Amino acid sequence: MVKWLRSLSKNVIYLIALILFGLIAVDNFTYFNSSYFPFKLTSLVIVGLAGALLLASIISFYLCKWLLVKAQQYQYKYVIALVFGIGIILRLLWIFFVRPPVIKDYQEMYQASLQAMQGDFSFMHNVAYFVLSPYQIGLVLYESAILKIVGNHIVVLKLLNILWQFGTGILVQRLTLRVTNSRVASLFAVMFYVFYIPNIALCSVLTNQIVALFFLLLSVDLFLEGNHFGLALLSGLFLAIGNLLRPLGSIILIAYVLWTIFIVTKKQKSKLVNLVLIGLMYFGCNFTLDQVLQKTNVTTASIETVNSDWKFVLGLNYKSDGKWNLKDYTAVEKYKSQVKREKFEKKLIKQRLKNKSQLSRLMIRKFRLMWSDFDTSISWGTRNSNLSQTTIVFLTILQRVMYLLAINLALLALIRDYKEREKLTHTFYFVLILVIGYILIHEGIEIQTRYRYFIMPFFTVVAACWFKKGGKLM
Repeated sequence: MVKWLRSLSKNVIYLIALILFGLIAVDNFTYFNSSYFPFKLTSLVIVGLAGALLLASIISFYLCKWLLVKAQQYQYKYVIALVFGIGIILRLLWIFFVRPPVIKDYQEMYQASLQAMQGDFSFMHNVAYFVLSPYQIGLVLYESAILKIVGNHIVVLKLLNILWQFGTGILVQRLTLRVTNSRVASLFAVMFYVFYIPNIALCSVLTNQIVALFFLLLSVDLFLEGNHFGLALLSGLFLAIGNLLRPLGSIILIAYVLWTIFIVTKKQKSKLVNLVLIGLMYFGCNFTLDQVLQKTNVTTASIETVNSDWKFVLGLNYKSDGKWNLKDYTAVEKYKSQVKREKFEKKLIKQRLKNKSQLSRLMIRKFRLMWSDFDTSISWGTRNSNLSQTTIVFLTILQRVMYLLAINLALLALIRDYKEREKLTHTFYFVLILVIGYILIHEGIEIQTRYRYFIMPFFTVVAACWFKKGGKLM
């Protein structure tokens, strides 16, 4: 019975992943946001752009393959070290020479961090941004702790982003090795992660995405490591830390549960005990921190539950394509009471769920925008910087080519390995569960293409599977 359930689960997961990557691949060749182009997008122009992207992705594939072949002539550890070394140099150059200023949300969080250094948390009570998004306190506490040690040197926060990305790169390497048992595949994953343009651009942005991803991936790494109860507790702890910085812990925890129940069969009892320990540590840390923040009057309401519907209010707005919009923000922000805000948000969500035909069109539109549009991380990392507009356009196009390469390789790997899906590692199915969950949750909540930052390492792992058998295109 267990074996039958695992086989059925693998087939369902594999098929859904295959469909999703297929849709994303098709959309990337057919969808182009007209606001990015200085000319009209006629059918002929779209065909030309799709052809150019196809050619560029093929060229980039053979370039990657050539680099991987050359790299195999040297010791694996030295090649990995070289890739990381070049990646660190590129990020240092970006921070010190591109020098984009801190703007908008990140400026607001930075100023809040300076207040928190002095023990002043009044912004949590009287600044609309933090009242509507109280979970941002995690990044504020992180930044204020660093600035308290080193002084008001914003560059230190940016340099630490490089450190967190370096750690994430190592975790991507470890995850790929677990999935493929191939050094060539893991080298591709590391190269892609290190040189992916949005990752470089974001290192100069004071976003919570970078440090949060490191701790969330560290939790995943420890969860997959084995059956040691101590590792399970650490996994839960790092999941809580990552969730404090960016509330994605519940998605990963659900992936842990689904994977343990439907995929893992050996040592099931041990895995279930680990799952319980992770849950206890995760929820225990969240509860404890919540109580401390409220008892010390940092915040008057739980950062775990307050305004939980806000992301769905944005995500279900047909007129804004599920993106952040000022109209929703103004409508919700005017209610100063948490109870009244939540009541109004639930009313908006209920209204937007009524029109089924409009809702279905929104879901299609959101899917295309989220997974096929240009990554706005580059915009955040270059706005008001020293880079010329020509350079920014080039980097944006390069990002699209690299992203398309990853999506196409992931799709090709899934197609090639379809008949062998029963033999693929359990870890591979964990990655697919997480990818599917993250894609589907964004059908309901707010979308921004920079939110792809969290899932790109997992996309990259699936893409790297193409190279575990040599990766011939034909």
